[in-house]
Amino acid sequence: VSVFLFLLFTTKSGDEPKNKRMCVAMGFLSRLFNNFFDYSYPLFTVIMKFAVANFLWFFFNFPVFVIAMMLFFANSPDTRVLFIFSIVVLLPFLFFPATAALFGIVRDWILHREKRMYASFWKYFRSNYKKSMTAGFLITIVMGISIVDYYYFVERNLLLSYLFLIFIGWTFLFSLYYLSDIVHNDLSQKQHLKNSLLLILSNPLVSIIVAVLCIGIVVISVGYFTFFVPICMGSLIAFVSFKGYYIVFSRVVELKEL
Repeated sequence: VSVFLFLLFTTKSGDEPKNKRMCVAMGFLSRLFNNFFDYSYPLFTVIMKFAVANFLWFFFNFPVFVIAMMLFFANSPDTRVLFIFSIVVLLPFLFFPATAALFGIVRDWILHREKRMYASFWKYFRSNYKKSMTAGFLITIVMGISIVDYYYFVERNLLLSYLFLIFIGWTFLFSLYYLSDIVHNDLSQKQHLKNSLLLILSNPLVSIIVAVLCIGIVVISVGYFTFFVPICMGSLIAFVSFKGYYIVFSRVVELKEL
């Protein structure tokens, strides 16, 4: 760009050698920008897809995130209890159905079945609402009890606190596999829960990688770069989770067909 501007302002009319040099510089810049946009356009498209999908998820969960922010700044213990109770109540009704819809969109990306994002999100939200809500109640209760037990034992019994921390991570992974399964298979609720458990156990290495990556995304987004939460946190977790789930699921299907 500097070369182009130098030639542009130093070239006089009738100066044929300099005119040629300016044409060469303009041609070089044209090819440079064309190559840049050719290579960067797919990247920008992917970033925009992740951002739009995450914004839809964040919008549907907006009350949950607002209350979570209020909880962070609350000083009174009674106020904190009220905010925590409100979040727990909203999770099955908003968070889990919206997250299932986000997983559905990501599934379409991975399987190359992309459709209109807004319509697909609403379709997955409605079609999986009952399953995700009922499972959300179960997962929220189990996760809540485990978190309370962890904080209870953290200063009383270090070994038990670590065991509950591992169980919290396992419950988190189970919820990710469950959300992946309900958007990929049309089965009964009992079968979805069973599939999620069996798929986690069938390939522990992939399951551990998915858990570590997703927990890392949460820690980085919440603890260091908070702006990731409305921009890309949910969609990144959904992508990593469904990708790992689909690798394990495809392998199990192949083994059954042998």
